Amino acid sequence: EIASGSIAGANTVSGVGTVKWTGGIIAAKLNLQSNIAFNITGTGDKMLYLGTLINNGTVIWNGGNLLASYASAITNNATFIIQSSGFFYNDNTYAGNNYPLPVFVNNGLLQKTISNGETIISPNNGGFVFNQNGTIDIESGVLSLQSYFNVNGGAVFAGPGETRVDAGTVVMNGTNTIQQGATVELAGGTWGGNNLFTGPGTFVWSGGTIGGGNTIGVGANLSILGNGAKTLTGVLVSAGNGLWTGAGAIDCSFDSVFENDGTFTVQ
Repeated sequence: EIASGSIAGANTVSGVGTVKWTGGIIAAKLNLQSNIAFNITGTGDKMLYLGTLINNGTVIWNGGNLLASYASAITNNATFIIQSSGFFYNDNTYAGNNYPLPVFVNNGLLQKTISNGETIISPNNGGFVFNQNGTIDIESGVLSLQSYFNVNGGAVFAGPGETRVDAGTVVMNGTNTIQQGATVELAGGTWGGNNLFTGPGTFVWSGGTIGGGNTIGVGANLSILGNGAKTLTGVLVSAGNGLWTGAGAIDCSFDSVFENDGTFTVQ
């Protein structure tokens, strides 16, 4: 158990068993192998300072916030389960040293369960980078992205909860899938890249700016809703089922394109 103080160095944790992180600072490189359970628990904040956490097993986070310094990184290659409504938070430690922002890289399954609240990728102190290459499964509540969200194709969005961009910058490239019953929402911030959404799920546009190219494929759903203003500076193509409700206007810049190649209903 890591309960207080600080651990440093580099260690590969193997075998069969459980490591608990209930407090203190990880300033080490920890490589968790496939049979290791890593439980982040307790109400206190946990601090990753110039640390690296590589998960090849199962992480369960059910208490406190995750605070990270510049140049810290969490890489999930297997299963990372969120059971609370905490923050990924850049606490500004080691700012001004030309270090990169802290980063969370999801190459496996990131799943949010039990908690109906919001798990927030915070924009404070320069923000926290989230790179999504795997599956995000929001079974309950919301994953609120407010900083940097990068997707490079092959990503899957699942679950009856919501992956929602509330602020910050999204760069979404390649072909990505929204599964049945799942929702990806742009509520604020700026959406760029060149993206194709496939699958029977729904992309919701309730606010923010769409730049670059964003295509809702055949069989997918586009829902434009809410009273907030929306801005289109790029290209939005709807080849599936589109529905526009709510009183919010869409402000379109010069050279922007809204193209319907499927069914589009205005209510």
